[in-house]
Amino acid sequence: MIKEVIFLALIAVSLASHGRYGTIQFTKNPSNARQITFTFDAAFRRTYFSGPPNVGSTVTDAQFNFGDGSAQTIPLTVTAIPTGLDVIIVKWVGTHTYAGAGDYTVGWSSCCRIAGLRNNPEYSYAHTAFIHLTASEVAGSTPNNSPSSSFPPITTIPYNVVPHQYTVTATDPEGDTLTFNQATPAQQGDSRSTQPTGMTLSSSGVATLNSVLSIGYWTTQQIIHDSFGNWISLDYLLDVQPPATVCSGCTSSGNPQCTTNQDCAQFCQNSTCVQPEPRMIVNAPGGPTPNSNRHAPLAGAVFDINVGDTLVLDFVADDSKLFQPATGVTINFFTTPAGSSIMAQTECNSASSCTCTGCNTHPQVRSMSYTAPASAAGTGNIVCVTVSSFGNPIPAPNNPWCVTINVLLTPMTTQALTTDQLTTQPLTTQPLTTQPLTTQPLTTQPLSTSFATVADRCASYSFPETQGFFCSSDMLGYYQCLKGPWASQAVYHNCAPGTFCRCATGVECSAYGLCTF
Repeated sequence: MIKEVIFLALIAVSLASHGRYGTIQFTKNPSNARQITFTFDAAFRRTYFSGPPNVGSTVTDAQFNFGDGSAQTIPLTVTAIPTGLDVIIVKWVGTHTYAGAGDYTVGWSSCCRIAGLRNNPEYSYAHTAFIHLTASEVAGSTPNNSPSSSFPPITTIPYNVVPHQYTVTATDPEGDTLTFNQATPAQQGDSRSTQPTGMTLSSSGVATLNSVLSIGYWTTQQIIHDSFGNWISLDYLLDVQPPATVCSGCTSSGNPQCTTNQDCAQFCQNSTCVQPEPRMIVNAPGGPTPNSNRHAPLAGAVFDINVGDTLVLDFVADDSKLFQPATGVTINFFTTPAGSSIMAQTECNSASSCTCTGCNTHPQVRSMSYTAPASAAGTGNIVCVTVSSFGNPIPAPNNPWCVTINVLLTPMTTQALTTDQLTTQPLTTQPLTTQPLTTQPLTTQPLSTSFATVADRCASYSFPETQGFFCSSDMLGYYQCLKGPWASQAVYHNCAPGTFCRCATGVECSAYGLCTF
């Protein structure tokens, strides 16, 4: 604890960044584990920065401390601007090489959180991670990388619903067991910091809100450990709001807000007061409705791609309760791979080459394109989106909606069949010759245990001593004749007085009791 407090004091700076969200992940270079690549995802108040910045802009703020006495002011690239919010989503990817094995607490710290929080208003804050770099990794053993978080900067919590649960989402590239715990005040970046009132967190990541939280923003931070010894922090906001209720089928008045059906009667007939509920369209044409030709991947889907491959992900969404809404849902991206491109949201219609069968009147589509660079080989990238309708999110557990993109270290290959791989041999024919048919008089010989005689006799189905029996190995290169056809009675059978039915080595027995070559 003392070590963490000292560390956070060293990296703290007096910059008013108005932070809202942040998490760090890291990967160790398989060829040189001392070389570690960091990915820092964060969200800030947009109007704090001059401009204000747009998607693709670069902003700077505090320094990133590498835990070995060195630090760097990092350029943060704006990757998304959530619609209707004074927020920018930023990302930094950078590499640092350590002198040797050790434990390093890395991170970024600043002042201050936004002023309107219900807890920790304008407090300093920190986003940290812990690197466990072993001597064996430095010597060349396969390195172990950090967990990664897939959680939105702002999570909507319904007001006055107690208890309310949601799951903190995270993955681990090696499949290590992950454990979760609430961050301490020091880890949050300020000794005065608190968690939301009555909030608990299970070791598996299930957060439970046991108290009615007042309407507004609350901040929380969790620590996510893997079983190897690495950990990361996840800092985000809870937005406590009453669920929106609007008049369905009342587009002439713009789906006005309501409390009861009687509220809607004053606007239009046959309208009901409903709670909007967004949904993702995941079915392809020909499948169950709703479906779309640009349907979204399933939540939790995994895509494996090679370096240089381009993957385009479409996310189509509408509202399951509003069949004639005045406007469509809002789709926002976050936690996207470095270098990816996010398209503007548009209506799913002929103008966007998008169809949506069984959807409401305003389905929406938004896409992301990602071309995997060589630097991403061997990494997993999480893509997450949120969908909201009049402020209501997709119901848990698929809020946020996340998929994983693995950039393969060993490329997938396909072999094309070429003509030089095909060879042909000329067809040859042999003259047909006939031999005169001869017959031998049938003679009877006493049965002996010589291999040839037994094999000859056992190979013929007509001999009564083989009827209903088959041969089984006695582990000595011989076969014994057992009662069958499935050896239900493992007993010797006398093929002739004083002998046993045995087949020569290389003579196999069929399931019908016949010895065959």
